[in-house]
Amino acid sequence: MGEIIIPDEVELRKFKMSDALNIFNNWMNDKDVSRFLTWIPHKSVEETKELLISWLKKDKLPETHRFAIALRENDEVIGSIDVCRYDGLCPQIGYELSKKYWNKGYMSKILVPFRDYLLSLGHKVIDINADELNIGSNLVIIKSGFMFKEKKEAYFETKNLNCVLNTYSFYLDNSMPKKFTVDLENNDFNVSDSPNKTLNLKLDKASCLGEARNKDYLILIKKDSNEKIFGSIKNINIVGQSIDIVCDILFKFVSRKA
Repeated sequence: MGEIIIPDEVELRKFKMSDALNIFNNWMNDKDVSRFLTWIPHKSVEETKELLISWLKKDKLPETHRFAIALRENDEVIGSIDVCRYDGLCPQIGYELSKKYWNKGYMSKILVPFRDYLLSLGHKVIDINADELNIGSNLVIIKSGFMFKEKKEAYFETKNLNCVLNTYSFYLDNSMPKKFTVDLENNDFNVSDSPNKTLNLKLDKASCLGEARNKDYLILIKKDSNEKIFGSIKNINIVGQSIDIVCDILFKFVSRKA
């Protein structure tokens, strides 16, 4: 197993039984952390210990890739990142982070090295899901270079809950789908995923660019379907699937440190 280098105040390492109390206190008992995830908050540290024992047993399997996110200064565990499942041979990443450390940029710095670690193992495509309502997680994923693939309905049996997931993929080679391009320097807004398919709309340059100043991310929302397409203003590209001609597009700029 290769080492995953993160030049920051956090690091990735294997879990230990002594991490149980930190895991429970920092995220496993927190309903806000579990809100968009499949598990129900733990009621006691004993419940967390049972889960940790199962993790440590699975760590012996070659297909298991699970790491604790720990602070370098005191080795406190504040989250985890792992391959939560495989779709055939394609690994799917899952992660969770203590609410105390949200909006500090940690996950963006962790996800990219972990992604590259999986690529170094020979994987050509890596998937990751996020609840469509979890804006912060969607932005982290996009910032880490993943391309929007599809929306799909999911059922969380542990919560008896239906939700809609955005699925993203990272491609190692040229099999990556084309990105949509947006020209923000003039009054014409052009989105195209192929030479024969272009969406051209007039926009209010002054108000849109004014709102975009010092903002990193853009969300396009189709009014007719409420479908969200996430994009980056910094790279001037939109990540999404094929766009049909629509009459109205609502622009919403989101300022968030992912």
